[in-house]
Amino acid sequence: MTEFDEWKAEQAAKWLRHIRELKHDIARLEDDIEVQRSLALPSGIDYSMPSVSKSPSPDAIPNAVVRLEESIAQYTTELVGYLDEKQQARECISRLGDARYRAVLSLYYINGHSWETVGDKMGYAPDWCRQLRDESLPYVHDVMPTEWKVRIPRAD
Repeated sequence: MTEFDEWKAEQAAKWLRHIRELKHDIARLEDDIEVQRSLALPSGIDYSMPSVSKSPSPDAIPNAVVRLEESIAQYTTELVGYLDEKQQARECISRLGDARYRAVLSLYYINGHSWETVGDKMGYAPDWCRQLRDESLPYVHDVMPTEWKVRIPRAD
């Protein structure tokens, strides 16, 4: 691999890692929403009673509901962005000429599978799948979004 191909591969890997990390960020937000939901709607409280005596303050539940609504709003915003970027990544990857490259990149970066699962689905060893990924990266650079491409430094 030439030095230029290695540079292109680094840029492409950075973009693909970003796509994969977005999926994990969304999962963390979902977990946060569940925590906020449990705080807003604690179990074991009889809501038919005239007052809730176990609350640390009369505002505890309303405050928890506000935090839950804020978490849901953040989740919704980030989910829309994630889905847009994921679709853009799918379209870019679909332009690669080699079906093996398309499959390995989609399974790992877009669908978020482990290398072991990617290998199982493709019928290859996980190490071979990583090698296919490495081979594909210079080609990914050619189809990835322009805003993710770093300009080549001048050799002055």
